[in-house]
Amino acid sequence: MPLTDAFVARPSLLAGMALHDALRDGIRRVRHPAGFSALEVVATIAILGIVLRFGVPRLAGGSDLALFQSHEQLVADLRNTRADALISGDHFRLDVTSTNTYAEYRMSLDGGGNWQPATTTTRSRILPAGLTFSAGVGAQFEFNTRGLLASAANAGTVEITDGRTGFKSRVVLWPSGQVQP
Repeated sequence: MPLTDAFVARPSLLAGMALHDALRDGIRRVRHPAGFSALEVVATIAILGIVLRFGVPRLAGGSDLALFQSHEQLVADLRNTRADALISGDHFRLDVTSTNTYAEYRMSLDGGGNWQPATTTTRSRILPAGLTFSAGVGAQFEFNTRGLLASAANAGTVEITDGRTGFKSRVVLWPSGQVQP
């Protein structure tokens, strides 16, 4: 069989040789850059940032993250309690019931025209393990139908403490009903 017939009979061999020659020539011509491209640097920094943001707090016990999340949840619940009062036209109250629990109650008028809490809660939360309320235990934050605190005496501060690290988070509630994180 002549040499030309061998190449006709096996086209994959021809393609393989051509590819080999192209790669060999391409490898000789490619110059390797001395540094990193801007895209590589940005991608590396982004990945490192994500790992540090979510990985490190979990390795350290996650207590700072739990404190931050509990603080944000308390602020959101106080604001939602105020919004519930504004929207519904009823009084709503958020009670810090123990060192690690708080609950929201819808209020209703009794026969004497006084606002009384309902027997069931509309929302209730328990702080994660290790977190406690160090100030504001027993506090009752009652919002009237205009979103203001029903009494200026209801204004105050709620403080969450992480028992493991000693870090504290404070939420202030003003007589105007404003929640200051």
